[in-house]
Amino acid sequence: MNLQQLRELLLGGYEIGTWFYIPAAHTSFAPAKGLPRPFVLVRPWQSNHPIAHCRPRSASGPSGIPHNAHTPGHYATCRVNKPGFIVHVFVSIQAARITSHTFSCVEPDESIVAKITPKDLR
Repeated sequence: MNLQQLRELLLGGYEIGTWFYIPAAHTSFAPAKGLPRPFVLVRPWQSNHPIAHCRPRSASGPSGIPHNAHTPGHYATCRVNKPGFIVHVFVSIQAARITSHTFSCVEPDESIVAKITPKDLR
């Protein structure tokens, strides 16, 4: 168990910049593709909230915030392993999908966290 997973267990939440790997069937973003994809929290999420506010990541289209693959091994569970883009759409993910099983990693690049943080939280 890593520090972020321990925090979620003890405090019941995740911070902006936390990545989850969510199956397409459980999101409104590109469900026809049928593939799981990384989603990043753009607002802090507490386990008593019914919805988490996220942005999807795409490795196939030049649309959004350019985002490098994460360094291999920075988290054992990290699945952000290809260059891509954080898409400029907000997606609501049901709380039942934000779990230690779908947790991927925490964004290591603070400049990316700053870019995805909504203006009202800066």
